[in-house]
Amino acid sequence: VVGVVVVLFTTADAANQAEEVFKKVAEAQRSLYRFAISRIVGENTGKLIAFKHFDDKEETFAGSIEDTKAVSDFVVNAGMRIFQEMGPENYKGYIDRGLPIAWLFVKPAEKENNEVSMTAYEAAAKEYKGKMSFVWIDASKYGGMSQRMGLKGVNFPAAVIDYQNKHFGFDETTALSAENIRKYFADYFAGTLKRSVRSQDAPAENPSKGLWTIVGTNFDEIVKGNAEYDVLLKFYAPWC
Repeated sequence: VVGVVVVLFTTADAANQAEEVFKKVAEAQRSLYRFAISRIVGENTGKLIAFKHFDDKEETFAGSIEDTKAVSDFVVNAGMRIFQEMGPENYKGYIDRGLPIAWLFVKPAEKENNEVSMTAYEAAAKEYKGKMSFVWIDASKYGGMSQRMGLKGVNFPAAVIDYQNKHFGFDETTALSAENIRKYFADYFAGTLKRSVRSQDAPAENPSKGLWTIVGTNFDEIVKGNAEYDVLLKFYAPWC
């Protein structure tokens, strides 16, 4: 990532374990970040620091510099903005990061309509840094993705959390206010958010004539969640 330099401040002893770990991580990620070793003795000696031109200008590693995975994770997390636009050029980086992704679908031309949700998302990104990736995406181009994540895909801005192909959409009947967005993320980390499922609406009259109509949103409740009787389910295409 342009503008990110990761520096290991060490002593003249080139055989130390921390330096070997640093070189290993640098070799694996040199196409994305810049790496350097400083042997100037001073207040930073023994530290690993990421210098960047965005967010916090400096970020110091707090773990063991002899832990390869911890150092690698630090570099990846430090090298990504806490909240930015998702696009083809950085999509793979977010997927490889392995964290839940909080998507915010907005139409950039509607700046006033997006201001509250964008500000609240950025605040949440700072609070949950290292636990979740926060991105916004142009709904004018990629709005259809929101439908695949269980949203209606009609009104924007709209929010959804995606992790391991499980989606947790922000209630589209509720205002995307700062307070509601804070609660949304708090509920996710508390494990109380309900998964979003791409689905037709269930019929108002259900069952009808003794038969249930099963859609995505009631499948688990009616088919899987009832232990009192067996269920015979017919799958069909309405147009056939």
